Amino acid sequence: VPTPTYTAAYEEYFAGWEREHNVTENESTIFSCVTNGFAHSGSNSVVLKHTDSTQSGYIQIQQTSLSISDGTYTLSFWVAGEVNGQQVIWIKPGPTTANGDWLLINSVATGETEGDWTKYSTTFNVASGNTVTELTIGTSGNTNGLYLDDISIVKAGTTSNLVKNGS
Repeated sequence: VPTPTYTAAYEEYFAGWEREHNVTENESTIFSCVTNGFAHSGSNSVVLKHTDSTQSGYIQIQQTSLSISDGTYTLSFWVAGEVNGQQVIWIKPGPTTANGDWLLINSVATGETEGDWTKYSTTFNVASGNTVTELTIGTSGNTNGLYLDDISIVKAGTTSNLVKNGS
């Protein structure tokens, strides 16, 4: 897994996503950006980096334009890199899901690996009458490079990805 460096060169592939941090971002020790040349599929992935020991807090990406309602869904994505010596990531599918609290994805790795990449997946339900509008993925631990790729939310019985990934 390569050591990440900040670049703004591939921002067009970040379309549909937002950054959310409670730490001060910079271009050397705390950042999130789109990389080129290290990906599970295609050419790009997103990397989160937080190595500033003077700042504790989270670094994450969000998609806030979702409209997911009534049903069972599978959230999956591929991860490469480490957080505090472990591959670990937190997700929050949204405030109105049956299990809308933060979920520790480390416990639901699928066991499927390809090179440096490991697939993570979890199922969540959206109660009748509710709509999930937000997906947040990130870490609250230090990481020298947590790479994310091929993020998807698919409703049971369908194959359509409801998450926008790049342009």
